[in-house]
Amino acid sequence: MMTPQQRRAVRVVVGLLVAGLALGVASAALTLVLHGNVLAYQRHRHPDADPAALARTLWTRPIPILVVAGLYWWVARRLLAGAYRAYRRVRIVSVLGFVAVGWLFVSGGYPWWLRVVQGSSSPSSPRSSPP
Repeated sequence: MMTPQQRRAVRVVVGLLVAGLALGVASAALTLVLHGNVLAYQRHRHPDADPAALARTLWTRPIPILVVAGLYWWVARRLLAGAYRAYRRVRIVSVLGFVAVGWLFVSGGYPWWLRVVQGSSSPSSPRSSPP
């Protein structure tokens, strides 16, 4: 049984998951809609890279977003049910997401405007106590 404080904390974490997912979907959509601009940026940044390989990499962006969407939905339901393991999974995913977005910033593979969206969509590590 969760206390009211824990219930509020879980709702905040679920809200952050939904917000992060929405920004991730926005990032994938921007990547697809503005794929010409992103490819031009990547070709300018890496003139020796194979343009076909860059294009293939760019088109695979929505796949991980859909996988993460399914995981977020499942974890959010488990969190709302009060499962401690779900809370631990959120913390692990937060750390992995933070590292992944850090790598995207350092690699410079995407234009600055897309990196801002990607950085905003990185899951935040929850600070409240678990249920």
